[in-house]
Amino acid sequence: ETAAVFAALLAFEFYDENKRRDFRKLVTRKQVEIGDREVIKTFDQNSGKVRKYSKLKPVDDDWILRRIDRWGIVETATTGGNPLPTVGPAKGKILEELVVQYEPKLIVDIGSFVGYAAIRMGRRQPPGSLTITVEKDFRWWVSSSRFVWQAKLWQQYPWEPASDNRVKCIL
Repeated sequence: ETAAVFAALLAFEFYDENKRRDFRKLVTRKQVEIGDREVIKTFDQNSGKVRKYSKLKPVDDDWILRRIDRWGIVETATTGGNPLPTVGPAKGKILEELVVQYEPKLIVDIGSFVGYAAIRMGRRQPPGSLTITVEKDFRWWVSSSRFVWQAKLWQQYPWEPASDNRVKCIL
């Protein structure tokens, strides 16, 4: 009886492992397709074979903006046409061009939502500049703070050098 239970558990574990492996392959393929993962080929001199593996690209401001853009596309599709209320890629590009053209030392963004506009503007500001983004809803403040931090534009303390950390999220 114990052997039968053990055999059943072992069989279930192998079945579950195959499902996890197949799911991981699917996720990896999707990540390569959307540009979040890069495929690397190396030549193994011992075996004479080309080895292929993939790794996630580093998270930076471009990666975060692509992620928010994809989130907006999914949200629009699942809500029947109600888009995620972000600036979006087209208007975001205009914002970036304006920041490059006028080189403001201080930008105040009211209503950060997920921080999309703040990231777009903050990454194009000249060194020593600051973007302050204000959000009244705690949930969206946490979300925007996280995205800004992941985009490596976070300014947590006023004494941090603004040349590296250009966006400050305020609740």
